Amino acid sequence: MKKILSALLLTTFIAGTAEAAPAYNNNPEFFFKPSVGIDYQYTHVNYDDIQGTGTIFDGNNGDTVFSDSLHGANFHVGARVHRNLGFEAGYTITDEDDKSNVLGTGLDTSIQFSGFNFDVLGYVPVGDGRLELIGTAGVTRFKVDANIGGVSADESEVNGRVGVGAQYWITDNINARGLVRYQGADFDGLAENAIIGNAGLNFQF
Repeated sequence: MKKILSALLLTTFIAGTAEAAPAYNNNPEFFFKPSVGIDYQYTHVNYDDIQGTGTIFDGNNGDTVFSDSLHGANFHVGARVHRNLGFEAGYTITDEDDKSNVLGTGLDTSIQFSGFNFDVLGYVPVGDGRLELIGTAGVTRFKVDANIGGVSADESEVNGRVGVGAQYWITDNINARGLVRYQGADFDGLAENAIIGNAGLNFQF
């Protein structure tokens, strides 16, 4: 996924000879500009201590049992409705990450996250408008699929998230974007929160 995204970015930069910022950056009126995009996504989960399971895992931090760093992708569609405002809905899925012989028990574990999100995005054009700063706020329905020694469990929850980032307009229809978000994550006390980083491309119609 990272190699594919790097190749897309390089190809787009080489091809983007007609560099420009969207004309609406100087337009105070409302409008409607739909977009689609794909991001590489890195998810870091801050786990809490495991309590009340009545097993050898009691009292251990969750990152000794499950991987806390997961790679994946986010696919999203959205709309810019003002030079300073947009909306976006997306779907995220991570790789299934494994750990072997956890705490010397001989048990293997795996974990995977997926979910849907909806965000409001605020934009602040900088200079000629090709660079824009971004602030985001939204909600996500996140699902975890966990497996310990062949025993699987899954759980979903709804949480809020906020983020900051920037995007650069390579042409007046294509931009490269990076975002970092703080997201709530509990999953019955297993986690405290998650930090999510995205880097990708968006095409605006």
